[in-house]
Amino acid sequence: MESSFAAPKRDLTAFKFRLRQIESEDQATPSKHAIGESSSLRVCRTMAKPAVRETDLYAPLKSFLEGQGYEVKSEIGAVDVMAQRGEEDPLIVEMKTGFTLSVVHQAIARQSISDIVYIAIPRGSGATFRKSLKANMSLCRRLGLGLITIRLEDGFVETHADPGPYVPRKSKHKKAD
Repeated sequence: MESSFAAPKRDLTAFKFRLRQIESEDQATPSKHAIGESSSLRVCRTMAKPAVRETDLYAPLKSFLEGQGYEVKSEIGAVDVMAQRGEEDPLIVEMKTGFTLSVVHQAIARQSISDIVYIAIPRGSGATFRKSLKANMSLCRRLGLGLITIRLEDGFVETHADPGPYVPRKSKHKKAD
């Protein structure tokens, strides 16, 4: 009894034939991007930027914290990075590939563990990144969070805001009454 999941042999043969056709077309027409790749792969490889992963941020951040005398551990429970120096409170870092509301929520949740919580993101470039960095620094300061950027090209780590106590902004109108 033949399985309903088995592909008919002629379809597989047709697929192999078409694959050989594509390969021979690619070899016949050289490309300045990638010789010998199918046209769909060529498009993907020339247009796609390498994806940034959270793990790419860990090595520079670890060496930065160790340079300040911290003992650094990663993935402690739900925490991305935890560092401790002597008898001080632990320092917690939430790493993300971009500044999003979810990383802010995670960082706020980590404040129940420690008062020293940072958000670490890759450093971007251009005016748009600088403008959003300024706004995100203001948000982090208001929430009592620290903000760190990491330049992936050379591993440069920069602290933009240090965590502090959460202090809501006072309303001038309420004081007048």
